[in-house]
Amino acid sequence: MNDIRNNDPMDNQSNGSNNEFPPYLKFKGLLFYDVIYEVIKPTILTTNEEKIHFTLPKEHVHFIFNRHRYNYQLQIRICQLENKVTSLNGVVDYFPQGLSIHVGTLPCKLPFYKYKLGNTSSRLFGAPIDCTKIVKFTPNTINTISIKYTPDTKTYALTMCIVSKLTAKTLVNRLFGKARRNKQETINDILKLFEKNNDTDLAITRFKLPLICPITKLRMKVPVKSNQCKHIECFDALAYICSNRRNTIWKCPICHLDCLYNNLEIDSYIFFLLNHPSLRNCKFLIIL
Repeated sequence: MNDIRNNDPMDNQSNGSNNEFPPYLKFKGLLFYDVIYEVIKPTILTTNEEKIHFTLPKEHVHFIFNRHRYNYQLQIRICQLENKVTSLNGVVDYFPQGLSIHVGTLPCKLPFYKYKLGNTSSRLFGAPIDCTKIVKFTPNTINTISIKYTPDTKTYALTMCIVSKLTAKTLVNRLFGKARRNKQETINDILKLFEKNNDTDLAITRFKLPLICPITKLRMKVPVKSNQCKHIECFDALAYICSNRRNTIWKCPICHLDCLYNNLEIDSYIFFLLNHPSLRNCKFLIIL
């Protein structure tokens, strides 16, 4: 059994091990969490049974307890290392077969989702592991993580971070800090609908622009769509983010194409219409 000790938790460059990640490797960021501090820097696991020791610095323990503790987590993440190309984009969570993790003598509860491998076997779905409740939150007290899994030919790595949990409302607010879809762009797209059909027998003479969200069937508050979407209609940012926190599908509810959070844009024109005093109770806008 390999034994790795984090001798200096305040040293953000080393975890006291020769197994640390090469500098070009990183874990893929998680949308609903912000990393506050790396307790254990990304570390390559050299055997299928290892112990890693770590301590929590005094200032980080106080940081959590002086705020609402339930807003923070201690997360363990495990990934498989495949090649440099995929790692440059951020490695994703991946659990080896037969994985078990203990902090001290207490077992970590692993995500229970499973998916099939062929017709017979299944494996645990890789995801962040919340170990907050079983870690000793005493400054500079040594905690020990014990990792065990079924031996194979693959290479795995582990990290542990203090993270803050982000609400859907926080993510909506962050959209206001990103580039928005210009008013004139949407107006031009609407005008093109009329022009596009002028040469057909079924020319469009009016366009019904919905101000309600296709998810909630209620008026939108923050209208968004992907910068890859070709349609004019939008959906409500909060409703979309909340639905994907549960299902993580990230498909546009209108065109059903991929619609990741990072590609969402607030539509300035529809946002303007939704907040116009004369349209306060409107669910649709007829454009002639």
